[in-house]
Amino acid sequence: MTEQADTVFGREGFYRASRDEGGQWKLLDPDGHPFCFRGVCGVNRAGTPGGRLAKDGPYAETVDRKYGYPRSPQAFVEATLDRLRDWGFNALGAWVTEEFFDQGMAWTEILECNKVGVPPIQGPGVKLPDVFDPQWEEAIDRVAAKLCAPMRDSRELIGYYTDNELAWGQGNTDLIWGAPETVNLRGPTLLQACLGLEQDRPAREAAWKFVLERHGSVAAMAAAWGLEGVSSREDLGRLTVEGQAISTPGYGADQEAFTTFYAQRYVEKTAAAIRRYDPNHLILGCRFGAPPGDAVLAAFEHPRVDVISANNYRRNMAERMQAYYGPTGLPILIGEFAWASPPFTHPEHWPPEAAGRSVEDFVAEAGPAALHDGMSHPGVVGYTWYRWVKKPTEGISYGLVDYHDEPIEFNIRLLREANAALEAALV
Repeated sequence: MTEQADTVFGREGFYRASRDEGGQWKLLDPDGHPFCFRGVCGVNRAGTPGGRLAKDGPYAETVDRKYGYPRSPQAFVEATLDRLRDWGFNALGAWVTEEFFDQGMAWTEILECNKVGVPPIQGPGVKLPDVFDPQWEEAIDRVAAKLCAPMRDSRELIGYYTDNELAWGQGNTDLIWGAPETVNLRGPTLLQACLGLEQDRPAREAAWKFVLERHGSVAAMAAAWGLEGVSSREDLGRLTVEGQAISTPGYGADQEAFTTFYAQRYVEKTAAAIRRYDPNHLILGCRFGAPPGDAVLAAFEHPRVDVISANNYRRNMAERMQAYYGPTGLPILIGEFAWASPPFTHPEHWPPEAAGRSVEDFVAEAGPAALHDGMSHPGVVGYTWYRWVKKPTEGISYGLVDYHDEPIEFNIRLLREANAALEAALV
């Protein structure tokens, strides 16, 4: 029985996103049946998130010895997919490699547009492609031609992530992936960072054009921003090089507008590259590492983006998902989740009533509860466990198998139960 919905994104015959009249989002499979995405990241011979870019390591040695890879990749593929199905998974997340494509399980592709064409813009709290550089635009077209065009007719491909955990140069620490909780601003935010770039960077020219169109001159800009001793581009550049972040209200209004402008160009260019070569599959966004703020999310609109991808390792899953859903209204795929992060495994992050419990006991309760909390949000269409292979240094693990390809029974037991409950709720 097909889903009757008031909103459907995507093409018939391929995976689509559907919102029913009650406001609940779901994915639909190519036959129109509801599909709850339950995936795993980094399913590949290297056993790392790098996917096709990953370097071989101990897990690859195990795979080669145990399965005869690379002479016969199929034995590794079949054994891995059988395990995933047995554990209740039905999809492959980011960094799955080509031997798993169209082998009987839904999968996703990641283009990693920030890593092609020209060096990215990088600094404290900033990690972005220069979206104004024609060389970057040409490079992502080549990537899309290589990766998207051959898969345009695949019925098992769900869609494309454009990047992983970009840093958008916003001032609030919670909007910066990895920022210490006690820090409000790690450095110049996006607009100032672009204004202070090297003179040959197109993003610098675009940023100056943006502010001068709004203010007319550097002096008028400095007055509007409440800056003293700034009368030239060079003066502002020195502030940026020295790490002196501008945080006045006047600057903040321009920073927010420029952020949206920048994000809109990112979304426009990546979507156009994908759609030139594949009009059929969903665009899954750039896998946010943390909520990037409304100024960024304002640019993530349908039809250039079909699904928001959000990675999250905190216990308040539904609350975090609402930070994406409120500004966009788009369906959300949790691109990474695991209960091996500090909010689960470090007692100093636990609620007072959990004092004295063992880590394993607390995680066994809090981990599945957090996953259930996230999946209960009406915008969430699925989750992705991070990751396939456990590192030897981990206690409570992010992985499902170790370097010897042996299963991590603690995680598998909990995830098998959670996945069964999610599948039952879909019926």
